[in-house]
Amino acid sequence: MAWRLILLTVAFDGNQTFREAALLNLANTRAEAGKIADADKFLLEATQYHFSRIRDEELCERFAKLITPKWRDGNRHVIAGPSSAEGHLREMLRRGGPVIEKALQSHVDRQVKIMRSQEPERGRQPYNLEMLTTLRRIQKRPDPIRVEIRGEYELESIFPNVPNFAVALANRDGDALPVAYRKGGDYRTGRLERWRFAVETTKGEASLAEFGELFQFGGGLLSYSFLNPDEKWNASLTARDYVDLTPGDYTIRIQYHDSDTIADNTWLGGRIVCQSAPIRLHVQPRVVDVSKKDRQTVAGLIDKLETKGNVKVLAGAYGKGSHDFIPPDTPAGKLLASGWKAVPQLIDAATSKETPPVRRAWILGILYSITSRNTPCWKSGVLPDHLVRNAGWAIWYGTGEELTSGGIGFASTSSVSNTKIVPETQLEFARRWESFRKHLVVRDVE
Repeated sequence: MAWRLILLTVAFDGNQTFREAALLNLANTRAEAGKIADADKFLLEATQYHFSRIRDEELCERFAKLITPKWRDGNRHVIAGPSSAEGHLREMLRRGGPVIEKALQSHVDRQVKIMRSQEPERGRQPYNLEMLTTLRRIQKRPDPIRVEIRGEYELESIFPNVPNFAVALANRDGDALPVAYRKGGDYRTGRLERWRFAVETTKGEASLAEFGELFQFGGGLLSYSFLNPDEKWNASLTARDYVDLTPGDYTIRIQYHDSDTIADNTWLGGRIVCQSAPIRLHVQPRVVDVSKKDRQTVAGLIDKLETKGNVKVLAGAYGKGSHDFIPPDTPAGKLLASGWKAVPQLIDAATSKETPPVRRAWILGILYSITSRNTPCWKSGVLPDHLVRNAGWAIWYGTGEELTSGGIGFASTSSVSNTKIVPETQLEFARRWESFRKHLVVRDVE
C-alpha cells in the first residue's frame, strides 16, 4: 500500500532511528493483517522511543513549533507517526502532568481569544479541536466535540441493508469554549470521507464497503468555521457506503477526524477522533419468497440474456429513470424489475460453469444493481466492452436543522472499451456470490 511506503520514508527523515522505523513498519504490517491491538502496541513503543530522551518542557516546545496554518494537513493515508502534531499530542496525553496541561491550556486560550475576537490572524485559521480534546482527556473530562445520532441507538436491519444515520458534531465542551472545525469538503466521491464506521461484532462479519463509481474524483468545497457552545454541524451518512455487514449482532461507533480521510481506514493509526456513543445493530437474514411461476419466469429470462456483444451495467436501483438505458421489455430489464425474487437463480447461473461468459457478465451486472454488492466494474477480466450508468448522489449538511449546503453528483453513462473477459477470472469473481447466498432464506410459496 502506498501509505505504508510513505510512512517508511517519513521514518528516515534524519531524526528517526532504525529501531523507531522498524517499530513503525511492524505497526503497519500488523494493521494490514487486521491485528489492530498489535499495531497500536508497536505504534506506542515507537512513540515512547521517539520521545524517550526529552523532558516535558522540550516536548511542549517541539509541539509549539508544529502549530502552523497547515499543521493538520498531513499525509492523509499515513499513520499519525511520532514526529507529527498528533504524535506529539498522543505523547502529551500519555504523560499528562501540570507542565503539559499548562502548555496546552495556553495554546487553547490563545486560539479561543482569536475566535472570539472575530479577527483571526491573517493567513491563520485557529485550530483547537485536537488540542482541546487532548487537554480534556488529560483532565479526565468528556471530549468537547461529540458525534451525536438523531434517532435510536438500538436498531435492526435486513441483510444486506444497513441503516442510514443523521449525525451531528455537537459542541458539548464543559467550559463552553468555541471549537474550530472544517465545514464540508471531501465529499466528491459521493460520501463524506472524514467519517468512519468502527464496527465490533460477536456474531457476523464486517468489512469495508466497495464504494464509489468507476470514474470519480475527490475534494469538495470546504470552509473553516467554529462551533459555539451547544451548536451542531449536521450531516447524513449512508451507512452502506462505509460498511458491509452480514447477518449478526454489531456494536458501531461513528467516528470523525477533522482533516484526514478515514472512511477506508481499518486502523486509525494514532489519530485523535471524535466518536459517537455505541450503537447496537442486529442484522437479520433476508427472506426471499419465490413461487414456482417466479422460478419459471426468471429461468426463461436468464436464458434470453445475450451471449455476445457488449454489456450494460446499472450502478444503482432500477426504475423509470433507467428505462432509457436498459428498456423494461428486455430480459435484463425484466430481471432487474423482478428484484430479489430473481437473485437466488441469478447467483446459481453466475456460478455455473455452463453459463456463457457474456451472459455471466450480464448476470453479474444485474446482481450488483439489485443488491448494491460486488461491483463487476473494478475487476479486470470480468466484463467485455461495456456501458456503465452511474447513479447520481447528493451530500447535504449544515449547522441548522435544515441541511442547506453540500454537493451533487449527476447521473452519467460511461463507455469502457478495450476490455476482455478472462473466463477463469470471471468465474472466480462470480463465486464470491456463493457466500452471499448463504445469508438468504429462500422460501417456496404458492
